[in-house]
Amino acid sequence: MRWSKLVRALWGLYKVPLCIGAVCAVAMGVAVHGFGAPCNGAAPRPAASSPPRQLLGRVWFDHFPQSSRDTNSYAIFLAGGLGLMEQGSLWRSRHEIFEFERRGSELDLELLQDGQRETIGFTVESCDELPPFDLCLTLDANPTGGPTRFYSFGDGEDFAERLPWAPDLVESARVRLRAAPR
Repeated sequence: MRWSKLVRALWGLYKVPLCIGAVCAVAMGVAVHGFGAPCNGAAPRPAASSPPRQLLGRVWFDHFPQSSRDTNSYAIFLAGGLGLMEQGSLWRSRHEIFEFERRGSELDLELLQDGQRETIGFTVESCDELPPFDLCLTLDANPTGGPTRFYSFGDGEDFAERLPWAPDLVESARVRLRAAPR
């Protein structure tokens, strides 16, 4: 089966867009960990002013993608100090892998491609400005040139119900980031 047919089959199965890098990453995650790995990063619904650790282990979107050609951005910050920011659609995307250290509400980032280092502030808070999301991440700056405002779900059940493929996206990001030489 050609990759384009596989992608179209996944599109028909889930009825939600996936970034092409995520599709490849999910394939790697399935090969290594099996299909449907649980999202260990899901956390209980946060309070209005959330602790900075709410940043970790969840997918942050700039908006809810509506079609396979809808260009969006997402970010994942893993507890091991590696992160991924991706921009694009199902058919075309660009990603940046970075290392980070979280100190309270600040991040020391290093983009691994060019070694660029930057310290940025961030806040995580409950919000209802972009349904169905109920959690907001605001970055003081985005060294990848992407958005500085992202959205996610505070409740792990909402996360899995609204985006059934997102836990696999988190797991596949873990696999991709572990495989990345440093």
